[in-house]
Amino acid sequence: MKRFLIFAILIPLVTFSSFAVADTLRVGILTDGSSDFWVTLRNEAQSQVKAAGMELDFRTPAPATSAKQEELARAMIDGGVQVLAICPVRASRQVDFITALAEQIPVVTLFKDVPDSGRSLFIGRDEAAIGRSLAQLIKGSVPEGLKVQVLCNDVEQPATKERLDAFREELDDYVIVDKYLEDKGDRMLGWANVVDSIDTRPEIAAFIGTQEYHGPATLRAVLEKNRGKWVRVLSWGSDETTLKGLQDGTVQGLVVDDAQGAAKVVVQTLKTLAEKGTEALAQIEVGCTPVTILKSESTLSAEEMMNALQIQLPWMSEATSPAPRSESAGDGQAD
Repeated sequence: MKRFLIFAILIPLVTFSSFAVADTLRVGILTDGSSDFWVTLRNEAQSQVKAAGMELDFRTPAPATSAKQEELARAMIDGGVQVLAICPVRASRQVDFITALAEQIPVVTLFKDVPDSGRSLFIGRDEAAIGRSLAQLIKGSVPEGLKVQVLCNDVEQPATKERLDAFREELDDYVIVDKYLEDKGDRMLGWANVVDSIDTRPEIAAFIGTQEYHGPATLRAVLEKNRGKWVRVLSWGSDETTLKGLQDGTVQGLVVDDAQGAAKVVVQTLKTLAEKGTEALAQIEVGCTPVTILKSESTLSAEEMMNALQIQLPWMSEATSPAPRSESAGDGQAD
């Protein structure tokens, strides 16, 4: 009789427990590889999800291939994830994959969009904020009136154009933007562009990279040419090489993703979709992930940089007090 009573009591408890688990919202974040950024985002996202009473399935493909990522995505859905945020490894080649996922659950693409896939939302970076931040770095590390050059992949690429427009607006006439060095995404060409400028344009005071691969390419060229004391290296992106350069002072400043801020934007979006489904899309204000500025504490001051430049190029003092803008600087292009 006692055994029967205990069994009778346990049945509703087990049933109630299973319903409680089922009612817990479970969301997923799937990265495109491992990095310090993703580690920080994961830690912040876990805190945000816990505070919201949800569960988080966070996974990183290793190796960072599209095949491994797709395997993990299927496992996450089988594990009960109700909404998935994914940063595609090869966005242009994963349209069918994202489409198949979106037919099962709401999918949010991060940083790399797959627009014709049925994904519910895309959360990208604030390109204008990146451009403004790069300009602010120049104002804080390059003496007024000098010449700088900007590295870019393609000035007509929409995201790049948005960065450059905001960059020029924020910079105004603080320095002379000598020209845009386009490389069409070719990393070797990006490095060669910097080498050529160092060899032929010794008056260039800084190179500003608008893509993540520009930082390492510029740093390599500057160090190979022994111009570290006289040329500023500023860039977008948190490549391991440039982060190390930031510590030793060979890189003066970087604009990088704000991982903690990004986690808040992503988790809030996932929470809304998990609670209300795709019917809530019209009510969701799609946000951009924020960026932040990192500055080196181990580098020459602007005054020390000018002194070094004047030793190398005595006429440089004439370029700074005040410096008229060249006619070509108005559109960011020069002969």
